[in-house]
Formats: sequence, structure tokens, C-alpha cells
Amino acid sequence: PYIGAPPPEAGGAVNPEMLEFVPAFIASRKTELPLLEQAVGSRDFERVVLLGHRMRGVASLLGFDAISACGEAFETAGRNEDPAALAAVLTRYW
Repeated sequence: PYIGAPPPEAGGAVNPEMLEFVPAFIASRKTELPLLEQAVGSRDFERVVLLGHRMRGVASLLGFDAISACGEAFETAGRNEDPAALAAVLTRYW
């Protein structure tokens, strides 16, 4: 639904040079949820950190500031091995 433009809640502005990558980015967010839920549920903190890092980096590159902040929150909570914080980030992100 947001192909070619950031969703209003994403924050920031899409880098015009990266606009062609936005549809794939949006699609990958949809496939990411089950991976994050599984990693959080199994307390696979290393996987959460990896997924959060990837989310933060790509979102930042594209200009999706709010999604980048969620990725950073996943990274931090994963490094701290904090299941409650991870559950809160999942709720906020999705």
C-alpha cells in the first residue's frame, strides 16, 4: 500500500536515489515479523540483534527513521537479553 512512498508513521523522508528499493523494503518488513516473533519467543537474542541491526541499517539508508529506531531498539534489547523489552518493541513495531 505504500509502494513508492513511506507510510506516514515511518517518519523521515525517503532518499530519492533509493526510491526504487522501497517496494522490496516494505515487502521484507512483512516477512520479518514471523522471524522476529520466533527469535523473541525462543530467546534467540543473537538472531534478534542481527535482524534489528539489518532493519536499522536499511531503514536508515532509505530514510525510514521510525523503523530504524525500532531496529535499534531490537538490537539493544537483544544485546541486553531482555525478553520484556523485546515484547514491548514487537508491540510498538507491529
